[in-house]
Amino acid sequence: MADCGCGGSCKEKVLFACSGAADVGELSDKVARKLRKDGFGKMSCLIGIGAKLDSFLQTAKNSNTIVIDGCSVNCGKKAVEAAGIAANIITLTEMGMEKGKTPVNDELVNKTAESIKKSFE
Repeated sequence: MADCGCGGSCKEKVLFACSGAADVGELSDKVARKLRKDGFGKMSCLIGIGAKLDSFLQTAKNSNTIVIDGCSVNCGKKAVEAAGIAANIITLTEMGMEKGKTPVNDELVNKTAESIKKSFE
């Protein structure tokens, strides 16, 4: 755990992204990778949660877990809930993206990553 500015300890942020076939799934994955690269948090595999692999479950349970879902199907949210893991859920379609109509480009990846960072300030 990291040391917080208030003197207490903070759980490390771990990102789990939907990597679904739709454009918003692709965007979720790229945004999570951008956030990892920027040092916002680490990244882990969402499928490890769905497969109930112990190391992935323990990582999520012992972290500040952040799930980035692409759309309202919320596969990531459902996976962590089924595993009994508390998580911060971000759904890109609730941020204005539209499934099937969202061009995945660097500008949108950067803008979305910055918006997510600000939501945790």
